[in-house]
Amino acid sequence: MSRLPERVAALLLLAALAGFAYFNAGERVTLRLGVFVITGVPLSIVITGAALLGMLAMFVVGLRTDLRVRRLLRDRLAREP
Repeated sequence: MSRLPERVAALLLLAALAGFAYFNAGERVTLRLGVFVITGVPLSIVITGAALLGMLAMFVVGLRTDLRVRRLLRDRLAREP
């Protein structure tokens, strides 16, 4: 089976992200993180950082459930003749 559609979709997504970062390179924002205030941060870095933190949070939240399901499947496989 051809993996071409997956590769084309990945390239299109990468091109869209690169275009977003390029066109918003001049946009600067101020981050207020409670005690810390950081001025002049590029918007593309803020959005990319937020996406990465979101992915990390979903990984941490789903890790316990994933390990439990893997353990159940391993136990089921060990019981089968």
